[in-house]
Amino acid sequence: MPTTPDRSSFPDTRAWIRALPALGGETPPPVDTLPDAPTTLFLDWITQAAAAGVPEPHAAALSTVDAEGNPDARFLLLKDVTEQGFWFSGDTRSPKGRELAANAVAALSFYWREQGRQVRVRGPSSKAIRHSPPATSANGR
Repeated sequence: MPTTPDRSSFPDTRAWIRALPALGGETPPPVDTLPDAPTTLFLDWITQAAAAGVPEPHAAALSTVDAEGNPDARFLLLKDVTEQGFWFSGDTRSPKGRELAANAVAALSFYWREQGRQVRVRGPSSKAIRHSPPATSANGR
């Protein structure tokens, strides 16, 4: 693991941040080699992350916007991936639930630091009927 530079040895915060090690890992595959179904690559990568011992490989940042268009983000755990989309749970009375009700679009961002991989999923979100134990109440695609 790279050594973190001592902040006090830099003239300002910007210089220190720019000196921090970043984005290690493998180079992403060329776009023309990716599978036609993006969920195939996602499932391969999350499986590899889990097998490599990446902590909480199913953790993702969910980004939404409120009724006024202000962005918001929070972390959650993915519950399932199906042909219908990426499934997560939430309370419709929570800020997340209210934001999705007002503007039913979302983005999920997964980051597996140890492998230098990230996945972004974005699109419409819809309230779902209880899916499977543990029950989920919304999905994003």
